Amino acid sequence: MWVCVAFFNPVVTLLGLSIIDMTTFVSNQRVILARMGEVSGGVWLQYVVSVDAFLVLSGAVLTGYVGITGLVHRMALDRLLPSFLLHKNSLRGTNHWIIIAFFLTTSSLFLIVNNNVNVLSGVYTVSFLSVMSLFALGNMLLKYKRSHLPREVKTKWVFVLLALGSVISALIGNIVLDPTVLKFFAIYFGATMVIVITMIGRVTILRFMLFFLSKIKSCSPFTERLKKTAQGIRNRELVFYTRQGDLHVLNKALMYVRENESSNRLTVVHAYEHESLIPPNLKANVKFLDHLYPKIRVDLLLVKSKFSPQLTDFVASVLQVPKNYMFMACPNTKFPHNIGDFGGVRLITH
Repeated sequence: MWVCVAFFNPVVTLLGLSIIDMTTFVSNQRVILARMGEVSGGVWLQYVVSVDAFLVLSGAVLTGYVGITGLVHRMALDRLLPSFLLHKNSLRGTNHWIIIAFFLTTSSLFLIVNNNVNVLSGVYTVSFLSVMSLFALGNMLLKYKRSHLPREVKTKWVFVLLALGSVISALIGNIVLDPTVLKFFAIYFGATMVIVITMIGRVTILRFMLFFLSKIKSCSPFTERLKKTAQGIRNRELVFYTRQGDLHVLNKALMYVRENESSNRLTVVHAYEHESLIPPNLKANVKFLDHLYPKIRVDLLLVKSKFSPQLTDFVASVLQVPKNYMFMACPNTKFPHNIGDFGGVRLITH
């Protein structure tokens, strides 16, 4: 794809500058391709280019809805966005709330910028380049924290830094070109972050609400409902898969749960093929950590099987725990499976 883009973008630009003067280029920038078709081939080519552009943009809009649906669905599964977004339409099986929310968000942005397509494209450019920079930063973090994680494609540090520098320079250039786009970007980014931060600290927020509402007798029914909601969040079971059952690894998993999760239940799962291969200190380590962290209930589940994606499916069905509530340590280069085959099991330590 990048080869095609690297070829066609400069070629089309060069052709455009060859048949249209710069003044016409600037004055017709919203319909420049149609104008190029009219100048080079006549009115018929202008209509052909316009229809083709309409079809391409329709596909781009559809791609946008598909992409945002997958992103929001994943964030809702990870408890970073409200769970009602996961509800599916009984007729079509689609996440209708995500689609409606995305439509309202994009429509409101179009109205706020007063139908100014240049500002709208500027906001999109800033958003796109920001995401691209996060890809580079994520790659750098993987190299630093997960260097042994098996992956098909590996990139050298110099290329990652070069890509990050290029994206940041393009991002700064677009902001300098039209600083007003940063205002609109900040509005929507800030609103999204408020929702995410609220979801992360929802248990703490519920506790504060319960503390103040408990002083008001007329709010007793509402207080009881809040208590049940908070208890439901806290009692949600988490799963951690361990291979050796080392105390320091299990302790890091408990520390992660305490610092990043709202649940107070963790089940340690160990898969074994023969009883003689069960780590001798595993049960003692789990029992010790259960006493060490009194606010977190730590259980042990032994499953006679080989560790595989099928095992995680089995555990998910038995314990009724979604895979995005499951964790495992970072595997080494000899790990026989692809991480994506586990369907959302998260890596939390190494």
